[in-house]
Amino acid sequence: MSQLEASAIVNRLIDCKKLTVLAVYPEDDTETWNEYADHVPQQWINGYDKGIKIHSEGIYIINQFPTLYLLDKDKMIRMKEMTFKELESELGNI
Repeated sequence: MSQLEASAIVNRLIDCKKLTVLAVYPEDDTETWNEYADHVPQQWINGYDKGIKIHSEGIYIINQFPTLYLLDKDKMIRMKEMTFKELESELGNI
C-alpha cells in the first residue's frame, strides 16, 4: 500500500483520471474495516465485501494481502497477483 501511495506513476495516472485505485477489505466485518479506513489514501476508493461474495462466489482469488489486480476500462482483468514492480512497468505503458 505504501508503494502504491508513493509511486509517481500511480499518482500521475490518478491525477489524469486514467487510473482508479480500489482498496477492498474482503470480509464483512465493518468494525475492522472502519478502524482501518483512515489508513487508505483519500483519492482511492475504499470498500468492503458485504456478504463476503468475493470468497463465496469465487469472484477473485485472494491468497495473500495485499493482492494486486489491474483491470482495464471495461473491468476485465489485465494482470493479476503481480508484484508492485510488474504493476508499475505495466502502468508505464498507459
